[in-house]
This record gives sequence, structure tokens and C-alpha cells, in this order.
Amino acid sequence: MRAFADGVAALDDDGTPDHRARSLARLSMLMGALALSRATEGDPISDEFIAAVRSALADQ
Repeated sequence: MRAFADGVAALDDDGTPDHRARSLARLSMLMGALALSRATEGDPISDEFIAAVRSALADQ
């Protein structure tokens, strides 16, 4: 997991001191949305989890 997180952080390294924290937050949001979406498969809220994270990340 650490190597994956390091890879994700490297993708958007903008040189600011908090880039790694932002990357880990994004990764956490994505993984959480995926887990919740899978856990609620078949229920409309499943798609809402994905849409909410997509919207939140697009606003960043």
C-alpha cells in the first residue's frame, strides 16, 4: 500500500509541502467511495458515493 500511495503522490507533486497529504486524502476518498459503492451494490446510493467523490475531486 505504501508503494501505491507513493506512486499516487508522485503523480501530482506540485512542489508544495502538503502535496503528499492532499494525495493521501484523495486516495482515501477514492478507496472509501469504491468500498461503499461495492457494499451497497444494487441500491441507488451506490452510484451516489461515486458521484459525490467525483464532484469533490473535480472541485479541487
